[in-house]
Amino acid sequence: MSLLGEPQFEPLEGVPGLLHNVNTNCDILLEASTSRDFLPSGGSWLGTSDVVNGPWRAGAVLPSSFGKLSNDDYWQSVKQSTPGKRAVRIPQLFTATRPSE
Repeated sequence: MSLLGEPQFEPLEGVPGLLHNVNTNCDILLEASTSRDFLPSGGSWLGTSDVVNGPWRAGAVLPSSFGKLSNDDYWQSVKQSTPGKRAVRIPQLFTATRPSE
């Protein structure tokens, strides 16, 4: 996953306590009260407390605030993965905070 610099999160309108990463093309969400990050992956969810260094773990319990995500087209795919199924395999994630190939 590529980040344009260190992770940058902004609040989601209408969803108190939930932020989204604005400098990546991945749907990374942050629950502010727990500092837990969430990433949809093949219909399931991964969770971590460190986006850059991981580790990412399967079976993340999603915050109830996920149910308050907007119904617009942008969040539709994320909402379709909620609550998510149990991951059979955890993908190995590599995170870059600067341009790489």
